[in-house]
Amino acid sequence: MKKRYQADTLPRRPLEEARLRISRLSPKKLGLPATLREVCRLAAEAIAVERVGIWLFVDEQSAIRCACLYEQLKQRYSEGTVLRVADFPGYFEHLGIRKTIPADHAEIDPRTDELAKAYLQPLGITSLLDAVILQNDRIVGVVCHEHTGAHREWTTEERDFAGSVADFLAFKLQSAKLAELQQQLHRTTSDLASYQQRLNLAHMAAGVAHDFRNLLTVIKGYTTLLAQDSGSDAGVQRMCGQIAQAAEKGEALTADLMALSGNQTGHPTAIDVPPLVRQLLPLLQQTAGPRHPVETRLAPDTGRVFIDPLQLERILLNLVANARDAMPGGGPVTITVSGGNGDSGNQPGASVVLTVTDTGTGIAPAILGQIFEPFFTTKARHQGTGLGLAIVRSGVELAGGRIQVESTPGAGTTFRLTLPCIATGA
Repeated sequence: MKKRYQADTLPRRPLEEARLRISRLSPKKLGLPATLREVCRLAAEAIAVERVGIWLFVDEQSAIRCACLYEQLKQRYSEGTVLRVADFPGYFEHLGIRKTIPADHAEIDPRTDELAKAYLQPLGITSLLDAVILQNDRIVGVVCHEHTGAHREWTTEERDFAGSVADFLAFKLQSAKLAELQQQLHRTTSDLASYQQRLNLAHMAAGVAHDFRNLLTVIKGYTTLLAQDSGSDAGVQRMCGQIAQAAEKGEALTADLMALSGNQTGHPTAIDVPPLVRQLLPLLQQTAGPRHPVETRLAPDTGRVFIDPLQLERILLNLVANARDAMPGGGPVTITVSGGNGDSGNQPGASVVLTVTDTGTGIAPAILGQIFEPFFTTKARHQGTGLGLAIVRSGVELAGGRIQVESTPGAGTTFRLTLPCIATGA
C-alpha cells in the first residue's frame, strides 16, 4: 500500500501530466467548444509551442475549418479560418500518408513547404508537428502544433504526445456527433437548404462562364485580325473597337460569374486588414467618385485574417460601389476596421470586423433578405448584373466569415463583415 501511494505521488513529466489531464476532460460537462479550448491550451503548455489548432474537414473534404486555435503568449482563442485543399494539395496529400507530420524546418520540408509563403512565414511559424484525427480509417481533421522562433527538432515523445491528442479528439468528437459539429462549423441547419441552392446555381454559372470565356477569346482574336486587315477604313476600325469593348465587358461579367462560383480561391494568405484598406484607398475613392468622400476609421493591430488580398479588394470595391449608388445626391462612405469577439463569445481579437456604411436611401425590409441572391437587383435594366453582393457574400464565406446588413429606409445602410482571425492582435 505504501509503495502504491509513493508511485501515485511521484511527479509526472509535463507530457504525461498533460495527457492525463486531457484524458479526463468531458465534453458532456464542459461542452464541446470549451473542451477543444482546454485541449489546445494544455497541449500548447505541455509541448511548449506558441500555437495549437484543431481543424476539421468541411465541404465534403474540400477544406478544413479551424474549430479552435490557441495562442499561448497572448492567451487568446480564435476559430473559423478556412484552408482549401485545392490551395495546398501536397500538404493534404501527405496528411493521408502518415499519421503525424513532424516538420522541423517547415518552410523547406517537402510535406509542408506549400504553406510557407501564405501561412508559415506571415505568422512566424518555423516548425510544425501535425497529427491527423482518424475515425474508422477516415481522416476527419488534424491537430496542429505550431512553433515560432528557432527551428525545433521534435522528439519521439513529442510525436507520440501529438498522436495521443489526436486519438483523444477522435474519440471525443465521435461521442459528440462529429457530423453535427462539422455542419455547425460550416452552416447553421436553417441555412443548409439555401446554401445548397446557391451552390448549385454558382456551379452552373461557373460552367456557363467557362464556355462563354472561350467564345470571347475567339471573338477578340478575329476582331484583332479584322482590324489589321481593314487598313485605314475608319468605319471598320470603329466597329472593331466597339466589338472589342463589348468583349471586354463580357470578360468582366465572366470574371464575376467565376468569382460567384468560389472555384477561383486565388492566393489566400495571412494579412493585416487596416494596411490593405489604406493601400486601396485611392482606388476606392476613384470608385466612389468626387461627390462621395471615402472616410476610414482603422483600429491598430486588429489581428490577421486568412484571405486572398485580391478577393478582399473585390469585396470592398463592390460594397463601396453599392454605397455610392445608394446616395445619388452624394454623401460619405465610411469604412471601419476593428477587433471583434467572434461568433462564440471568445476573447477580443478573435475576429476582424469590417463595416461599410452609407447615408443613402436604405433598403426596404421586404427585400432585405434577397439582396445577396445572385442576379437580384433593384437597379434599372442594363445598370447592374445583380452579382455584386452575391460575390461579396461568396468571398466572405470562402474565408470562413459571415456578412450582416443593417438598413433603415431613408437613413442608410451598414454592411458588417466578420472575418475569423488566424493570428489575434496584441
